[in-house]
Amino acid sequence: MSTLYLHIGTPKTATTSIQKFCMENQEVLNKKGFSYPILDYKYPKVEIRRNGHFLVGKLLDADGHEDFEREEALWNKGLSMIHNDLEKFGNVILSDENIWHSSVGSKFDFWEKLQSDAEQNNYQIKVIVYLRRQDDFANSWLSQQIKEGWNTYAGVKWDAFMYRPKGIALDYYGLLEKIAEIIGKENIIVRIFERKRFLGNGGTIYSDFLDAVGLEYTDEFQIVTEETNPSLTANTQEIRRVINTILSDKDSTRSFLRKISEECERLKSPDNVFEMLTEDESDSFMKKYAEGNAAIAREYLGLESDEELFSHKTRAAARWTPQNDFMHEDIIRFFGQIAVAQKEEIDDLKEQLQQEKESKEESFEVFLNDINDSELGNTKEILKGISSVGEQILEYKKEMKVVKDESKKSRVLRDKVKSMDAQILSLKNDIFVLRRANEELRKNNEALKKSIERIVYKLKHPLSIIKDKFKK
Repeated sequence: MSTLYLHIGTPKTATTSIQKFCMENQEVLNKKGFSYPILDYKYPKVEIRRNGHFLVGKLLDADGHEDFEREEALWNKGLSMIHNDLEKFGNVILSDENIWHSSVGSKFDFWEKLQSDAEQNNYQIKVIVYLRRQDDFANSWLSQQIKEGWNTYAGVKWDAFMYRPKGIALDYYGLLEKIAEIIGKENIIVRIFERKRFLGNGGTIYSDFLDAVGLEYTDEFQIVTEETNPSLTANTQEIRRVINTILSDKDSTRSFLRKISEECERLKSPDNVFEMLTEDESDSFMKKYAEGNAAIAREYLGLESDEELFSHKTRAAARWTPQNDFMHEDIIRFFGQIAVAQKEEIDDLKEQLQQEKESKEESFEVFLNDINDSELGNTKEILKGISSVGEQILEYKKEMKVVKDESKKSRVLRDKVKSMDAQILSLKNDIFVLRRANEELRKNNEALKKSIERIVYKLKHPLSIIKDKFKK
């Protein structure tokens, strides 16, 4: 039977590397009876390598409302693409990390629709999902939101997020069970995102993924880039989080800052390493998911009852705080990198303008030298005509400047609104943390009050102390 392999994430488990690997090795996969098809439509802010996004992708109309008609059209187009390649190759691979989180919300119904299509067209679905420790996943996921800079969580503080994570599916077992109810537990392939747990020839994420679809990693496959979506850590993450609160909506600005962030992360000192949680904090966080993780180990991986789903992580570095010794250095490096990049870009533009100027002057000179008075008339008349055209161009430039200035004012207004929204979000986070602290203080006060009441009681009733001693 033909098989659709659906790689659903989770996010931050080398999904970008896997997707690029499949795209770059399309010919090799085809020879082995597999296809990694690409839909001829690009969703906003979604790379085309995420070829399974049409299953859960959202589109908005001109009024900002979800465009269900266009979504359905792309769904049908994507299914047609799958059907054709299944018939041609026998196996199709689709990948999109957003499917994991979309399965928690309103898009979950796609599972039933896809399973129904599989039954009608005689193919089976195999789901591949990579899981990593929930504490590491939460940290890496928030880092990605901050690096992208445009989403709801781009300005959220780390401590507030970890106290109550939102927008992220951490109950792995609960979500896997929901999916299993529709496609069957036997059709879910669970892999652990830990280097020492990778299977296949070479023990890499690539060999492990190929092993999951029943292929062996050989020299035929090529790896162009090992690391394609590095995470931001500690200080770089915090610097970007603050900058996001004043960031405009321009994609080019976010793309520029993303490159700066990644470069600063690469250039930082080897000693500039921190853990985002202490060992106690990590244990407390993971304890919430211990029962579900144990069930995954038994039911999906067939591990013994004493074997844990994830390896224990030793917290070797100090717990991160914004007041650490490297913050000053990292801030200077970040904004210094911006200044250097802008200076280089200005120099390149100057050089380009100079070359264009020289080229135009040379062309104009050749044009004048080639003028034949008998054929083209008086040179002075031609120069006069050129001058007239030049004056018109200057007028157009003035008009364009007025339009540009008005557009800039409008953009500044939008940026101010965005900045205010970000400040409101930041204040909400601060209020949330204060409420948490107030709740803990209230509990401590109640405990202290009970202790005082016991002491007062014993002072008023000396005999109770003697009775307590006899009881002991």
